[in-house]
Amino acid sequence: CSATLFLTLFMIYFNAGLVADNKLETSAVQVSVALKSNISCFLKNTKNKTYWCIANRVALHNGKIILFGHQKIEYLNYNLTLVAWEPDFIYKQGNLRLRLHIEPEEAYLNTENNYTRFTIPSLFLGFVYWPAYGHAVFNGLSNIFPIFEEEKFGDMILFAGFDRNPPAYLPKISLGKLDELSRLYSRHEIRNYEYFRRKSFHETIYFDKLVVGLPQRLDHYNRKVDPKLWRQWSNWIKRGLNISLNSKPNQVTLIHRTSRAIINDVELVRIARDRSPLKDVLADLDKMSFKEQVSLMHRTKILIGMDGTGLLNSIFLNNNSVVVHMYPYMLKSINCGRGKNFKRMALYAESNYIVWENSNFNNTRNYLGCLEVENRICRELIQCLRVQNTYVEPLAFVDLLSRSLGFFEEK
Repeated sequence: CSATLFLTLFMIYFNAGLVADNKLETSAVQVSVALKSNISCFLKNTKNKTYWCIANRVALHNGKIILFGHQKIEYLNYNLTLVAWEPDFIYKQGNLRLRLHIEPEEAYLNTENNYTRFTIPSLFLGFVYWPAYGHAVFNGLSNIFPIFEEEKFGDMILFAGFDRNPPAYLPKISLGKLDELSRLYSRHEIRNYEYFRRKSFHETIYFDKLVVGLPQRLDHYNRKVDPKLWRQWSNWIKRGLNISLNSKPNQVTLIHRTSRAIINDVELVRIARDRSPLKDVLADLDKMSFKEQVSLMHRTKILIGMDGTGLLNSIFLNNNSVVVHMYPYMLKSINCGRGKNFKRMALYAESNYIVWENSNFNNTRNYLGCLEVENRICRELIQCLRVQNTYVEPLAFVDLLSRSLGFFEEK
């Protein structure tokens, strides 16, 4: 079962250069000169599908994106309907149709007394399932990279929107540990999308250029992505965080979890210490900063973890590393499609991949009556299986460790 996650992304940039945070407002005369919109699109090479479009000189007004002037829109054949776009669709799942609304510029210029205008690169990004790490990094912030590179943005302002409890009254917000990643795209504080959306009902927000559309190239659910792009993104992050690309990995890392946990992970780390020439690390990723996680993965030769988001970090491994993907009792057998995105990410990093599933019911904990398969629908059963904790037998772990080390002996 795979989830279809869709984030709506749009960027704005200005030809005349960048301005500081405290110089974002301009006069009505300057706004008048900027109006009259036009659109250009960046298309895929095949099937005429649109990656994104750039709308020049637009405004956010009454919660809608407005294009000024009467013009012929020629992009309806590229899966992009440009009629009237509601930013609230930022959180909808499925096949989203983007719509832009065309208005004569006079309708706004003659009545505008109060407005704000942004004149530097900016981006509106919606986060789903916030603050889930995997979705925020590998569905959201990752997808900024293709546009950032193609459009040669040196800087931008990020506007963040959230599907859960948006802080509507704060103009600037933090992404917590992910600020370290967002600052690679922007040197400015993150703006609150919901705050400016509400502000647009009594004050028009002007932008010089707006990029509409989400590439979805770097979405960990995307099965048709070029692995090289993921590796480029990974190396770009490492360079941005001042992590040396020349350092060699030298450790075994076991991911510690508090749910779907390996209950004897401390014992397994001791075994790794005795059986492996590599350093051993038991890592609680939830307590680490983003940079610490990336740096840890860069030093890791063998990554071992129970099924979960932490395994997406395998994209930050060096090539020829090993990922050991572990499953609780019956989870992979019942939900055969689960974890394919974790496997893809490991292979994108040019790592070796090993899968293991607990086959002994006596080694599972928090089972909650999951054996009553006939009394449960599939979704209930899978949810039940997901919460299990697992005891990994030492002999089974020694075998996994030996198989992992065997990849390096062959080289």
